[in-house]
Amino acid sequence: MKQVNPLMTLCFVMVFLLMAAASCKKGDTGPAGPAGPAGPAGAAGAAGATGPKGDTGTANVIYSAWLDVTTTYTVSTSTGDTTWSGVVAVPKLDLNMLTKGEIKVYYNFDVAATPFIVSLPYFDGDIFNVYFELQQIDLLATFNFATITQAGVKAGQLRYILIPGAKAARSAINWNNYAEVKKYLNLKD
Repeated sequence: MKQVNPLMTLCFVMVFLLMAAASCKKGDTGPAGPAGPAGPAGAAGAAGATGPKGDTGTANVIYSAWLDVTTTYTVSTSTGDTTWSGVVAVPKLDLNMLTKGEIKVYYNFDVAATPFIVSLPYFDGDIFNVYFELQQIDLLATFNFATITQAGVKAGQLRYILIPGAKAARSAINWNNYAEVKKYLNLKD
Protein backbone atom coordinates (compact mmCIF):
# COMPACT_ATOMS: atom_id res chain seq x y z
CA MET A 1 0.00 0.00 0.00
CA LYS A 2 1.10 3.39 -0.88
CA GLN A 3 1.50 6.00 1.82
CA VAL A 4 -0.31 9.31 1.55
CA ASN A 5 1.80 12.34 2.10
CA PRO A 6 0.21 14.35 4.97
CA LEU A 7 1.51 17.62 3.58
CA MET A 8 -0.09 16.87 0.25
CA THR A 9 -3.41 16.08 1.94
CA LEU A 10 -3.32 19.35 3.84
CA CYS A 11 -2.65 21.32 0.65
CA PHE A 12 -5.51 19.54 -1.12
CA VAL A 13 -7.95 20.36 1.68
CA MET A 14 -6.84 24.01 1.72
CA VAL A 15 -7.30 24.42 -2.03
CA PHE A 16 -10.75 22.81 -1.80
CA LEU A 17 -11.86 25.19 0.99
CA LEU A 18 -10.57 28.28 -0.86
CA MET A 19 -12.41 27.30 -4.03
CA ALA A 20 -15.63 26.61 -2.11
CA ALA A 21 -15.45 29.98 -0.37
CA ALA A 22 -14.72 31.82 -3.63
CA SER A 23 -17.65 30.23 -5.42
CA CYS A 24 -20.23 31.38 -2.76
CA LYS A 25 -22.17 34.54 -3.37
CA LYS A 26 -24.48 36.50 -1.09
CA GLY A 27 -28.16 35.94 -1.86
CA ASP A 28 -31.31 37.92 -1.03
CA THR A 29 -32.03 38.67 2.62
CA GLY A 30 -34.53 36.26 4.07
CA PRO A 31 -37.50 37.20 6.24
CA ALA A 32 -36.89 38.36 9.82
CA GLY A 33 -37.02 35.71 12.44
CA PRO A 34 -39.28 35.83 15.48
CA ALA A 35 -38.44 38.30 18.26
CA GLY A 36 -36.29 36.95 21.00
CA PRO A 37 -37.11 37.22 24.70
CA ALA A 38 -36.81 40.63 26.41
CA GLY A 39 -33.45 41.34 27.93
CA PRO A 40 -32.87 42.61 31.44
CA ALA A 41 -33.87 46.19 32.26
CA GLY A 42 -31.16 48.75 31.77
CA ALA A 43 -29.81 51.04 34.43
CA ALA A 44 -31.99 54.02 35.43
CA GLY A 45 -31.19 57.21 33.59
CA ALA A 46 -30.38 60.54 35.17
CA ALA A 47 -33.26 62.54 36.65
CA GLY A 48 -34.76 65.14 34.36
CA ALA A 49 -34.90 68.84 35.07
CA THR A 50 -37.47 70.06 37.57
CA GLY A 51 -40.54 71.44 35.84
CA PRO A 52 -42.28 74.70 36.71
CA LYS A 53 -44.43 74.83 39.84
CA GLY A 54 -48.06 74.02 39.10
CA ASP A 55 -51.16 75.83 40.27
CA THR A 56 -52.52 75.18 43.74
CA GLY A 57 -55.14 72.47 44.01
CA THR A 58 -58.09 74.75 44.64
CA ALA A 59 -59.46 74.90 41.09
CA ASN A 60 -63.14 75.86 41.11
CA VAL A 61 -63.34 75.85 44.92
CA ILE A 62 -65.10 78.94 46.22
CA TYR A 63 -64.55 80.13 49.76
CA SER A 64 -65.58 83.23 51.61
CA ALA A 65 -63.66 85.49 53.89
CA TRP A 66 -64.64 85.36 57.56
CA LEU A 67 -68.08 86.98 57.53
CA ASP A 68 -69.96 88.91 60.17
CA VAL A 69 -73.28 87.37 61.15
CA THR A 70 -76.42 89.10 62.37
CA THR A 71 -79.20 87.25 64.14
CA THR A 72 -82.91 87.51 64.74
CA TYR A 73 -84.35 86.41 68.07
CA THR A 74 -87.57 84.36 68.00
CA VAL A 75 -89.82 82.88 70.72
CA SER A 76 -92.08 80.02 69.68
CA THR A 77 -95.69 80.79 70.55
CA SER A 78 -96.53 77.09 70.89
CA THR A 79 -93.54 75.84 72.94
CA GLY A 80 -91.97 78.99 74.36
CA ASP A 81 -88.57 77.87 72.99
CA THR A 82 -86.17 80.62 71.97
CA THR A 83 -84.04 80.49 68.85
CA TRP A 84 -81.72 82.78 66.97
CA SER A 85 -81.61 82.70 63.20
CA GLY A 86 -79.48 84.29 60.53
CA VAL A 87 -79.05 84.30 56.76
CA VAL A 88 -75.84 84.53 54.77
CA ALA A 89 -76.10 85.50 51.09
CA VAL A 90 -74.10 83.17 48.83
CA PRO A 91 -74.50 84.21 45.17
CA LYS A 92 -72.56 81.17 43.84
CA LEU A 93 -74.76 78.65 45.65
CA ASP A 94 -76.70 77.47 42.59
CA LEU A 95 -78.75 74.34 41.87
CA ASN A 96 -75.73 72.44 40.56
CA MET A 97 -73.82 73.14 43.77
CA LEU A 98 -76.81 72.15 45.90
CA THR A 99 -77.33 68.83 44.11
CA LYS A 100 -73.79 67.76 43.17
CA GLY A 101 -71.34 69.79 45.27
CA GLU A 102 -70.09 69.87 48.82
CA ILE A 103 -70.93 72.83 51.06
CA LYS A 104 -69.07 73.33 54.31
CA VAL A 105 -69.71 76.01 56.91
CA TYR A 106 -67.38 76.84 59.80
CA TYR A 107 -67.95 79.11 62.77
CA ASN A 108 -65.20 80.74 64.83
CA PHE A 109 -66.40 81.15 68.41
CA ASP A 110 -63.31 83.20 69.28
CA VAL A 111 -61.19 85.88 67.58
CA ALA A 112 -58.84 85.45 64.60
CA ALA A 113 -55.73 85.54 66.81
CA THR A 114 -56.96 82.64 68.99
CA PRO A 115 -59.51 80.79 66.85
CA PHE A 116 -61.90 78.15 68.15
CA ILE A 117 -63.40 76.89 64.90
CA VAL A 118 -66.16 74.28 64.60
CA SER A 119 -67.87 72.71 61.62
CA LEU A 120 -71.62 73.26 61.36
CA PRO A 121 -73.96 71.76 62.32
CA TYR A 122 -72.64 71.85 65.87
CA PHE A 123 -74.16 70.16 68.94
CA ASP A 124 -72.68 70.65 72.40
CA GLY A 125 -75.56 71.21 74.79
CA ASP A 126 -76.59 73.99 72.44
CA ILE A 127 -77.70 73.37 68.89
CA PHE A 128 -76.32 75.25 65.86
CA ASN A 129 -77.85 74.03 62.59
CA VAL A 130 -77.18 75.03 59.03
CA TYR A 131 -79.50 74.74 56.01
CA PHE A 132 -78.82 75.41 52.35
CA GLU A 133 -81.02 76.84 49.64
CA LEU A 134 -80.48 78.71 46.38
CA GLN A 135 -78.02 81.58 46.93
CA GLN A 136 -78.17 81.52 50.72
CA ILE A 137 -77.24 79.68 53.87
CA ASP A 138 -79.77 79.68 56.71
CA LEU A 139 -78.57 79.38 60.31
CA LEU A 140 -80.60 78.41 63.37
CA ALA A 141 -79.30 78.05 66.93
CA THR A 142 -80.37 77.85 70.54
CA PHE A 143 -77.94 80.66 71.43
CA ASN A 144 -77.06 84.07 70.02
CA PHE A 145 -74.27 83.54 67.46
CA ALA A 146 -74.14 87.13 66.16
CA THR A 147 -70.71 88.61 65.50
CA ILE A 148 -69.55 90.92 68.28
CA THR A 149 -66.80 93.53 68.19
CA GLN A 150 -64.88 94.55 71.29
CA ALA A 151 -61.97 96.98 71.17
CA GLY A 152 -61.95 96.66 67.38
CA VAL A 153 -61.60 92.84 67.48
CA LYS A 154 -64.35 90.62 66.08
CA ALA A 155 -65.51 87.30 67.52
CA GLY A 156 -68.18 84.93 66.22
CA GLN A 157 -67.61 84.93 62.47
CA LEU A 158 -68.60 82.45 59.79
CA ARG A 159 -66.90 81.07 56.66
CA TYR A 160 -68.31 78.85 53.91
CA ILE A 161 -66.59 76.70 51.29
CA LEU A 162 -68.27 75.56 48.07
CA ILE A 163 -66.68 72.57 46.34
CA PRO A 164 -68.17 71.73 42.92
CA GLY A 165 -68.95 68.07 42.28
CA ALA A 166 -67.11 67.64 38.97
CA LYS A 167 -65.57 64.24 39.86
CA ALA A 168 -66.00 61.58 42.48
CA ALA A 169 -63.93 62.38 45.55
CA ARG A 170 -60.69 60.49 46.19
CA SER A 171 -59.40 62.28 49.25
CA ALA A 172 -59.51 60.82 52.72
CA ILE A 173 -59.84 64.25 54.28
CA ASN A 174 -62.06 64.88 57.29
CA TRP A 175 -64.30 67.64 55.93
CA ASN A 176 -65.52 68.41 59.45
CA ASN A 177 -62.02 69.40 60.61
CA TYR A 178 -61.38 73.00 59.55
CA ALA A 179 -57.59 72.73 59.92
CA GLU A 180 -57.45 69.72 57.53
CA VAL A 181 -59.76 71.36 54.99
CA LYS A 182 -57.79 74.62 55.13
CA LYS A 183 -54.51 72.77 54.51
CA TYR A 184 -55.93 70.50 51.78
CA LEU A 185 -57.50 73.39 49.85
CA ASN A 186 -54.68 75.86 50.52
CA LEU A 187 -57.09 78.39 52.00
CA LYS A 188 -55.85 81.72 53.31
CA ASP A 189 -57.21 83.36 56.45
